[in-house]
Amino acid sequence: MGLDKDNNGVCQNLTIKISYNEIGEISRISIENLYASGKIINFDLNLLEYQDSLRKAQLKEDSSYMDFSSIHTLIGNLLNTAKMDNFHIAGKLNLKLGSLNTPLNADIEADIRVQESKTYARIQILKFPLIPKVNTGLLGAGSRNIYAYYAPGITGDDEHPSHMYLRTVDDPLIGRTKTNDSCYAGSYFSDINHILDFILSKMLGLNEDTVGNLLNGDSSSNEPKEFENIFTSPSEGFVFNGSEEGEHSWDLSIRLGKLLGTSLLGDLSANIGANGNGTFSSLNVKLPILSILTVNLPVSLDGTEISSSNRNDYNSFISSYSGSVVA
Repeated sequence: MGLDKDNNGVCQNLTIKISYNEIGEISRISIENLYASGKIINFDLNLLEYQDSLRKAQLKEDSSYMDFSSIHTLIGNLLNTAKMDNFHIAGKLNLKLGSLNTPLNADIEADIRVQESKTYARIQILKFPLIPKVNTGLLGAGSRNIYAYYAPGITGDDEHPSHMYLRTVDDPLIGRTKTNDSCYAGSYFSDINHILDFILSKMLGLNEDTVGNLLNGDSSSNEPKEFENIFTSPSEGFVFNGSEEGEHSWDLSIRLGKLLGTSLLGDLSANIGANGNGTFSSLNVKLPILSILTVNLPVSLDGTEISSSNRNDYNSFISSYSGSVVA
């Protein structure tokens, strides 16, 4: 706002006073000798009280702050990556059960294809360990190959919904190989308990006791979602590494359980890497589920197109499936 001059063309001396109370809150604002539109204006405002919601929102003098100056780079990398039509993801799946000293490790690979605004996905986990009393329905040790296929539906068409197809192939050290096929409607995954049960029980074959300990009870949280406290701490919540022009990454630490309103999930730790072309190139995720299970998933990402053999595998499995659908 510009200030007028008096009738003689001289700017008047303007006085602004701000007073604070004993706990550092503004209690009074006064303006004296404000010359505007040919008039002298004096202004005096006394603040009698603060609403509790405003007081809680005030930043404290000893508060720490996170640097979000790289957020535009993160969004730019996200948009550049989203423009890709093909994604190839490869990495390791590591599960640590609280009662098991040996972690469960397996190779994981995924092909994702975007065609006409629809997403098609094929995920495989090879040689996942099968351990007695840990995995479902096994008398002895062995391994499991897991193949998941996502087929998009037609938006707004209830007769053609999306589906997730699943094939597990168990290869025990003793006995015959066992193959199991199943299919789940996309609506099935609207419940977080269903998602966890699908991954832990249906895909990885963890036994009912283990999965039951994770999912039984009230998983909802009555705590309010305080979005300003999503990040765990200023020093770890959102950290940028590297340079915007070259390779760079972000370290994130998020209170995922509180964000989603569930007591099942702990704090999510993640490192997101990007290359010099401004697209994401790697992701390393660590997520505890209660105190029983910790998931660690480091993967790399590139734009390699799905191979013809994997494409044929995807199409043939979906077209030949004749079983029931879990809704």
